[in-house]
Amino acid sequence: MEMPKRNELLNKEIKMSIDKLRYKEPESEHDKRPTFYLVVLILVTVAVILSLFKYFL
Repeated sequence: MEMPKRNELLNKEIKMSIDKLRYKEPESEHDKRPTFYLVVLILVTVAVILSLFKYFL
């Protein structure tokens, strides 16, 4: 009795479907970090500018 041929294309499609189902979206916490760093950067910049104004005036 002959064994059926393996369908490589079908196997590839099944593997891709399984990988797609296993993939998880990154959490939304990643989006909050750049905003936090931007606020800190703005506050530090304002503090430096104000200290320079006091020094030169």
